[in-house]
Amino acid sequence: MKEYQYRIEGERCLPREVYYQCVWMIRDMERLEKIAMSSNYESGQDHRIDDAIVKLDCLRRALEEIPDYYRQGVISSVKIRGGGFDDFAHINTWKKWKMRFMHAFAANLGLY
Repeated sequence: MKEYQYRIEGERCLPREVYYQCVWMIRDMERLEKIAMSSNYESGQDHRIDDAIVKLDCLRRALEEIPDYYRQGVISSVKIRGGGFDDFAHINTWKKWKMRFMHAFAANLGLY
């Protein structure tokens, strides 16, 4: 199955490689949280933990750019291909917020 990007009026699509990097980082969020919460952490000593913390921070900042009531549905729609959208908004509204989130996440990571 293929992941599809939706166009936002007035904005360009993310490059395919950047889009897929963002998708897989979001799907890997639980593992990143476990790494970030590991107890044997000294700043600068474990680059894996530092990397996980940076990625989670970029994700949280991107989520802050969309309204509260869309956040969980947007994350769910990325994790579950095409799912996660609730009935309280039109599908085009969900797609718009999902793509705004993906653009913000890519920009926070410095990929776009």
